[in-house]
Amino acid sequence: MSAPLAVTVDGRLVPADAPALPPTERGYLVGDGLFETLKVESGKPVEAEAHLARLLASCAALAFPAPDRDALDRALKATLDGAGPAAGVLRITWSRGSGARGWAPPLAPDAHPRLVVMAFPAPAPIAALRLISVRGLDPGALHAHKTLSGMHYVVAADRARAAGGDDALLVDARGRVLETTAMNVFAVLNGQRVTPPATLPLFPGLGRARELARTGALERPFDLAALAHADEAYAVSALRGMVPIASVDGRAIGATRSAS
Repeated sequence: MSAPLAVTVDGRLVPADAPALPPTERGYLVGDGLFETLKVESGKPVEAEAHLARLLASCAALAFPAPDRDALDRALKATLDGAGPAAGVLRITWSRGSGARGWAPPLAPDAHPRLVVMAFPAPAPIAALRLISVRGLDPGALHAHKTLSGMHYVVAADRARAAGGDDALLVDARGRVLETTAMNVFAVLNGQRVTPPATLPLFPGLGRARELARTGALERPFDLAALAHADEAYAVSALRGMVPIASVDGRAIGATRSAS
């Protein structure tokens, strides 16, 4: 993973490797925060309005204080200015800030949310994904929100890496395909393009919405056995676009299978 090119905390540029958050930060202590990851092209964040609308919607749904839009725009600009032309990714982290011990969040006037924005180089391109299925890890009822409580993704990605894969393919206890740790999954099964429905415990990303609109794919559950016989399979995200799935658990998928 690449190091950040620039970091701002509450709109101020800070050294990427210097202490900038107090040990009472709730984002660190209990994962009490939200985040968004934006692609950057020509110095501008891509689909910024859609990402920020999703952040605000999660704030409303989770009774989370909403960020000030002007302050957020200034922080984005300061981070991009600090990063320069090499910036390819922006990550916005909006946490509830510092608080006393305990799960319940601080109330006004003691609540002081914290905004951290980081810029990174664009990720290296991936020709095709080798996925390792990981069963029984999902975010539960908060699956539609990009929270900082992402331990299920951390564990899944670690297991996939240990097994020689590029990423994990999350599968529920019934064997139904959910998503990778960072992308949504599409497959062509018996000539029909499908993707797991958003009613399952998966995060429905902006890239997924765009692909649904582009292709008219059906939202329909399917399992690992069906995916193994897919004519084609690929993963999508707003950051990486579309990436073919070459294999799952070492078995080739679609055209890759035919060529082997």
